[in-house]
Amino acid sequence: MIYKVLTLFPEVISPYLESSILGRAQEKGLIQVELCQIRDFAVNTYGKVDDLLYGGGTGMLMMAEPIWQAWCHCRGLDPDNPDLAVSAAKMSVLNAAKTSALSADEATALNATKSPAPGAAKATSLQVDERLKLNQSDTQSGEEVKSLTLFMSPRGLVYDQDLALTFSKYDELIIICGNYEGVDDRIIDKVGALEVSMGDYVLTGGELGALTVIDTVSRLIPGVFTSDEVWQEESHASGLLAEPQYTRPADWRGLQVPEVLLSGHEAKIQRWRYLSALNTTLERRPDMFAKVKLTTEVWKELLEFRSRLAED
Repeated sequence: MIYKVLTLFPEVISPYLESSILGRAQEKGLIQVELCQIRDFAVNTYGKVDDLLYGGGTGMLMMAEPIWQAWCHCRGLDPDNPDLAVSAAKMSVLNAAKTSALSADEATALNATKSPAPGAAKATSLQVDERLKLNQSDTQSGEEVKSLTLFMSPRGLVYDQDLALTFSKYDELIIICGNYEGVDDRIIDKVGALEVSMGDYVLTGGELGALTVIDTVSRLIPGVFTSDEVWQEESHASGLLAEPQYTRPADWRGLQVPEVLLSGHEAKIQRWRYLSALNTTLERRPDMFAKVKLTTEVWKELLEFRSRLAED
């Protein structure tokens, strides 16, 4: 996986990428991160990359031209090529992905390779992938690279594990980080960028969002972890939050680890973990729990599990 991040502040991003899991993934050649300084493509020798808003308003807006030049540079394209444009067909696909919520019939389980917990239906997720076949580019060898451009934006699709799974199927992610009041909207259309939001709040710039995408997607790439089970058993991967977890000692300041986890009975332990994950999701994220389909038998087990917790 290759990440190309267009930013005014590469120094904000670099330290995080050099550490821990992402640092080791780069050393192994599993991921590659290129930071492109947008100011290198400024419209004048003074490094100008922003200007006042048409129609008035506070603050400054990042200009389209420096971002366009940086994007073309990252993709090895001639920015002055008159034929270089996102086709109407691709734009219609993009706009559909941006503005349309898929129906339940269109939703598809992206976690089909994971084994669902007993009694639970497979978690469904937006099948965004088919709607994002954008920006295919040719490498020097003539092979196509499956590339996608993202723009970190508070008005975009809210980022979640489903989108991370979708993005992990690409060969290359180009991430545009806005700053100040944002960017000239024309550049978003010009490069066919998918707008992605980290949530219902506003950050100073897109750099933290870009790091979040890089981190979450990289965790899904084979080889980054010793086993895919590492991320498949985490919160959100199966549509549930993770169950409470414990380590030594079994008795810490009078607080005990649940006896079942000390029993050595694998089937009972796995069942406890599943019911505990269901219960945790129900209590802390009822919105997520509402999407989980349970059989009558599992509902009964869950209610009994909750009753035992209340007694303890």
